Amino acid sequence: HAPTQTLKTFEIMGNIGHAPSIIQSAAAPKNLPNLYVEAQTGKIYLAAGPVFSAPAGTTRCSPASACNGDLAMGGTVAGLSPGMYNAVIQLRQGNSTAPVEFMIKLVEEDLTMNQRMPVLFSDTPDLFYPSYNHLNHVAYLGFPMKPFTVSASSSSQAVTIGFTNGRLPQGAMLSTIQGGTSAMGYQCANSSHYCEESTTTVCNGTSTPGCNCLPSDNGKACSGPEGTACNGQGVCMACWNIDGCPTAQANMEFSWTPVTGQEGTAIVCFDAVQQRDLSLCAGSSSFECSLQTSPSHCINIEVLPDPAPMIWSTFEQDVDPYQNTGMAYLGRELRFTVYANDTNCGDMPVISMGDMPPGVSMTPQQSNVTDTPFTVTSYIGQTTTTQRACPTQMRVFSWKIPHTYGGYEAEHCFYATDSCGEDDHCSGGLHQVELCIEFKVAKCKYAVNLEQSIVEVASIFGSDWIHVWNLNELRSPDYILYRNQVLNIGRLYSVAVGDSVSKIARRMGTTEKSIMFLNYELGELDTTNITIGQELCIVANSCFGEVQSIWDENPVVDESLERWYAGVKSAYDALRQAKAEQLEAMKEVDSVVP
Repeated sequence: HAPTQTLKTFEIMGNIGHAPSIIQSAAAPKNLPNLYVEAQTGKIYLAAGPVFSAPAGTTRCSPASACNGDLAMGGTVAGLSPGMYNAVIQLRQGNSTAPVEFMIKLVEEDLTMNQRMPVLFSDTPDLFYPSYNHLNHVAYLGFPMKPFTVSASSSSQAVTIGFTNGRLPQGAMLSTIQGGTSAMGYQCANSSHYCEESTTTVCNGTSTPGCNCLPSDNGKACSGPEGTACNGQGVCMACWNIDGCPTAQANMEFSWTPVTGQEGTAIVCFDAVQQRDLSLCAGSSSFECSLQTSPSHCINIEVLPDPAPMIWSTFEQDVDPYQNTGMAYLGRELRFTVYANDTNCGDMPVISMGDMPPGVSMTPQQSNVTDTPFTVTSYIGQTTTTQRACPTQMRVFSWKIPHTYGGYEAEHCFYATDSCGEDDHCSGGLHQVELCIEFKVAKCKYAVNLEQSIVEVASIFGSDWIHVWNLNELRSPDYILYRNQVLNIGRLYSVAVGDSVSKIARRMGTTEKSIMFLNYELGELDTTNITIGQELCIVANSCFGEVQSIWDENPVVDESLERWYAGVKSAYDALRQAKAEQLEAMKEVDSVVP
C-alpha cells in the first residue's frame, strides 16, 4: 500500500514558547523545552531529570546535577519539578499543519517502584508502535483483522491486574480479561524447627528423647489474621508482605471488523494497571495500595479498501511447450492452470469460466498457501516488506479439441470473483476481474498421440498413409511416430476470385464434406461461404482431381482412373472368358474317354 498523499512529518512547535509550565500554575501553558520528536515516526523523548534516554548522538544531562545545558537536537534543558505538563507538537503534510496537544505527568523517579510497576506486553512479535507490518497492522473493509492479545504482569504481590485503553474504533471488541488476580493468603514466617510434642518448643533439627524434631513451617499456609502464632514460634504473615504470593498475568484479546467509512488509520492504545484490594490496605501506605499504571503502548492499524483479486494463467508456456508457436493442435489436449490470489488474505476468490467450446473441463478449485513478499507503507511513510501466507486458488483447464476444430480462433475468458466481506453491509465490495485468452488451433496440423501410426492419423481425415507421408519429412513410412510429433495432414489453399467450395472440391479431387470437416469456419458453422484470400485446409486426391490448371481454356476432369478401371475390367472379363473356355474343353475331353 503506497501513500496517496504527501508524506507527513512531526515537529516541535517553536511558537508555543520555551519555558515549562506546570498546569494550574499562574503561567500560561507553554511547550516543554525538553521535548525531542522524531520527524518520521512521531516518537517523543523528554529530558526531565538526570537520566535522559534519547537517540544516539544527543547530549545527556549530567548525573551529578540538575538537567541543564544545551542538547544536540536544539533547545535548553532545565530542571523540572514533578507535576502535570502541557506538550504540543505539530503535524505537517505539504502546506497544511495541525497541532497535537497532550499532557505529561512527571513524577519522581523511584527505581524500587519501577521494578514493581505493571508491565504491558504481547506475545505477538512486533505489535506495538512504531513496528509496522502487513500481518499485524493492515485491515481491510468488511473483513476481520487478525486478532491480537495484550498481556500484563507485575512483580508486585497480591494485586489485581487489568487494562485501560484509549478510544476504540467503532465496532472493535475487547474480550473479557482472563486471569489478572493473584493468589492471596497467609503464610508462616520466622519459624524454627519445633518439637512435635510441644509445638512452641524449638529444636536444632535433631530428635531427642521426648522431642521428635520437625522442620519449620516457613512458607506453609496459615489461616491468619496477620500476627497470629505459627509452630516453632513463627508468625502468620500476609503473603504480600513477605513476597510469598504467586504473581498474576492478565490477558485480553482485541478484535475488529472495519466497515465502510472507517478507511484510514486507527490508533489503539493500552495501559496495564494494578492495585491491591483496599480491604488489605487498611492503615497501609504500601505502594501497591494505590493505582499504578504502566507506560502506554499503541498499535497503528491501517484500514484499506478491500482490493480486487488478481488472476493469471500458465497458458503461454503450456499451449505449445514443444515448439512455442502459441498454437494449439488437433490431437493434443490443451491443458493449463488458472490462478487467482488476493492481497487481502482473508478473501478467497472463486475461479470460473465463460462460454467455452465443446470438450472443455476444469478441475475443482484448490488452494495452495505460499509465502509471498509484500511491501506495505504506513500513513506516515514507514515502508516494510514482510512475508504473507495468502492462499492462492487454482483450477486446471483442459480441452480435448474436436477434429473438426482446425483453424478455430476465439477469445475465451476466465473470472476471479471475491467476496464482499463478512459484515452485514458488504463493506468490502464485490469485485470480479477477468482474464481473456485468444485460443488458436493450427489448421492442417495434427499432434500425434501415444502409439498412433501414420495409417491411423491418415484415416482420421479421410486420407491415406502415402498422402500423409508425402506431406511430411518422413524418411520411411515405417518409422515409429513419437508422441506430440506434429504432422501435416493436408495443404493450405488460398481462395481465389471465382472460387467456391464445390469448385475447389472438384478441382482438388475431394468433396465439399471433406473440406468442411477440415475447416472449422465451414463445418462447425455449417456454411460454404468463403472469401478471397481465406486459407482452407485441403486433402487433395490426384486420382480424381482436374488434369489441367485454371489457366487452360477448357480444363477437363482427369479420366485416368476411369481408363484404368476400364482396362482392369476388360482384362478381368477376358480372363473370366478364358477360364470358362478352359472348363468347357475339359468337359469335352472327359466325355470321349472310354
